Order: sequence, then structure tokens, then C-alpha cells
Amino acid sequence: MATDDRNSQSRHTVITGNQNAGIIAGGDIHGGVTLGNVAPPPAVQEAPEPPVKGAGAAPALRILFLGANPQGAPALRLDHEVREIDGALRQAEFRDRFDLRQQLAVRPVDLQSALLRHRPQIVHFSGHGESDGICLEDESGQLHKVQGTVLARILGVFKKQIRCVVLNACFSKDQADAIAQDIECVVGMSKEIGDQAAIRFAGAFYQALAYGSSVRMAYELGCAQIDLTGLEEGATPQLVALRGDADEIVFVEAPGI
Repeated sequence: MATDDRNSQSRHTVITGNQNAGIIAGGDIHGGVTLGNVAPPPAVQEAPEPPVKGAGAAPALRILFLGANPQGAPALRLDHEVREIDGALRQAEFRDRFDLRQQLAVRPVDLQSALLRHRPQIVHFSGHGESDGICLEDESGQLHKVQGTVLARILGVFKKQIRCVVLNACFSKDQADAIAQDIECVVGMSKEIGDQAAIRFAGAFYQALAYGSSVRMAYELGCAQIDLTGLEEGATPQLVALRGDADEIVFVEAPGI
């Protein structure tokens, strides 16, 4: 709104009220109001999006830890084993290339769904075993044995995805032999193995893999770690590789390894 101040000798215009963006108003020599277009302000330059961290990097290799500790069977320290593996991976050079996932109290109904959901490249089972199967849990937490032939058939379905299986369970060597018909490399136990020996093997094995070692080297270091601890069970784990050379199977490349 424009009002004239008539008490002064020189007439001028006062602008009140709302003003339109992009328009200016002012008085001319006759006291009128002139409106003129103003060039719009320069466009604001938006900052470019920051690069996505890890964009273009190879996807992480998934390790699926499956554990079962049925009621009535000797108690196992599965939580300690998971912690050992996790800590070993965190210390390794290529720790960002590995993704450790876990599922405990595994029942037969959970096995296939876990493999489908997590899509692991490495499957690690920790629990009780017998010469003809591994021990999972039933709906009430009691022992339910899965025959080794059934386990081998299930894992064989995923042979294009799974490259390594570790059966950290007693008397699992025969099952490892069956699984190795389809999977590149499998570790099984030739006899009973103590809880501490199983934990030490697992930590050293995965740490070596995450430093770029071959499966063969990781296996040898895992066995040596058992003996370094003074447990004298270093000969219990057995590596079976029927479909490839374990010295050539690596999960991450490292110069000089």
C-alpha cells in the first residue's frame, strides 16, 4: 500500500504492506509509484552427495554360525566360541570383508530357512555329534539327531553358494567326507574333541582366513593353536577337500600369502 506524505515539500512514497518477491517499488519525480522487474537471485548450488562408503567394494563374505546345545547333553560354551571367532575376525587385516552371523538352539526346521535367509559362503556348526549325525534340538529343547546323509544332501543343494563347512562337533569326520562330495572344503573331527580345543581351533582358523590365508594354511594354524594351548588335540580336526586344492582356496587375496 502506498501513502503520500503531504507535509513535506518534496513528495515521496512510503511502501507498506506485503511486497511481492522479485518486484521493487519506488517514487518518481511526480510522486507516482514505479514497479520494475528484478533479476531472480542466482540458483543455490546444492552440495554433491557424499560418496557411499564402501561403494564398489566386494560384498562381505558371510559366515553362518549354527549352534545347538540340547538339554540333557553335556553343556557347551557356544557363546564363548562365537566370541572367540568374532574377536579373531576383528583383529585381522581383512576384517571388513567378513560378516559373522549366528543362530543358536537350532532345530531341524530352522536349518534350511537359515541357509536360505543368510546365504552364507561358510557354514560353521558347533554342538554335539556322533559318527552318523549331528545333534540339533527339538521343539522342547531335547536332542534331535540329524543323519549325516541328510545334512550332506541339504548342504549340497547350496553348493554354488557354500564353499566351506566346519563341523566343530565330535566324531564328524564321516559326515565331512559325505559333505565334501559337493562342497569344496570341509573340516570334521576324527574323534571326541574338548570344548576348549574346539574354541581355539575356530578362532585361529577364521583369523587366518581373514588375513588372506588359504584354507589349508588356516586349518594348519588352527590345529597348531590347539597344541600351543597345551591341549594335545591338534590331530583331531581333519580337512577334506575333494573338489579342489585347499592350498589354492582363499576367500580374500593378500600379497605374499
